[in-house]
Amino acid sequence: MRNLFDTFVKQRYTICIMPRREAEATTPSAPDGHPIQPDDIDTSKHFFDAFGHMETEISAHYIVGLCQQKGSWGPFTKEEIENFYRSKGHQEGFSFNALIESKTERLFDGRTHTIGGEWIIHEGEEYIITPEFIRQVFKSSPANKW
Repeated sequence: MRNLFDTFVKQRYTICIMPRREAEATTPSAPDGHPIQPDDIDTSKHFFDAFGHMETEISAHYIVGLCQQKGSWGPFTKEEIENFYRSKGHQEGFSFNALIESKTERLFDGRTHTIGGEWIIHEGEEYIITPEFIRQVFKSSPANKW
C-alpha cells in the first residue's frame, strides 16, 4: 500500500507541482527525437480532443501562439498573455478555462462532468507550461513536417 501511495504522490508532483526548473527540463520529444518546440505545433487548426473541452482548447491555442511568438515554452505572465490576446482583436480578458483548475459542468441530462486542470501551473506571477500540455497540443495538432 505504501508503494502505491508513493507512486501516486510522485505522479501528482510530476504533473501538477513540479518546480519550473524540472518542468522546463522535461520537454517531450517529437518523433525524430528532438524536444518539441512551439513551432512544431500547427495553430491554424483547432486542438480537437486535446483537453476535452472546446473553450479550454481555444485557450490553449492562444498560449501556444504566445509561445511561438516568444520562441520558447518558457514561463509567461498574465500581462503577456493578455497583450497577445488583445493583439488578436479581443477586447475582453483572457480566460485559461480548465487549463489551470478543473471545471465541473452540468450536462443536459443533469449529470456532472469534470474536465481539465493542471495543464498550466500558476506559480507566483508566472504561468508554467507542463510537459503534458506540450504532449497534448502536439498530439492534437503537429506541424505538417511530422
